[in-house]
Amino acid sequence: MKKFIFSMQSLLKIKLSLEKQLKNKYSEAVQFYNICLEEEKVLETLKNDLRNNMYGNKSEILPSDIEAFSRYYKSIEEKQITQKIKTENAYNEVEIVRKELTEVTAEKKMLEKMKAKQYEKYLYDTTKENEKEMDDILSFKTTTV
Repeated sequence: MKKFIFSMQSLLKIKLSLEKQLKNKYSEAVQFYNICLEEEKVLETLKNDLRNNMYGNKSEILPSDIEAFSRYYKSIEEKQITQKIKTENAYNEVEIVRKELTEVTAEKKMLEKMKAKQYEKYLYDTTKENEKEMDDILSFKTTTV
């Protein structure tokens, strides 16, 4: 009896490997995106704290304090803009990897279904072959007796 061999086994192995790599890449992309979101929150908190401390603690504000505050506040806003762009890029990367992962997973499932169908056909053919052999053996015994 011949052994079952899936005709596209090498392609299935490649898809399984690619899926594993993309899952790792997706995990890293999501992790980086979450870090970017956290950095955005930190900058927003820093900006709010700065605004609250500047106006909340002093009864008299000097022009030099206003100028320093203004420069620092502006630098935080610029960092926020840069961080927002970085976060958007990270999100786009997550979406790209997610789409790739979805495609590879669908291809892998299709190959697995093909393998299952080929295996069912193999079992059917093997059963038919065994039945034919049994019929041949039985017919041989009845003709020789």
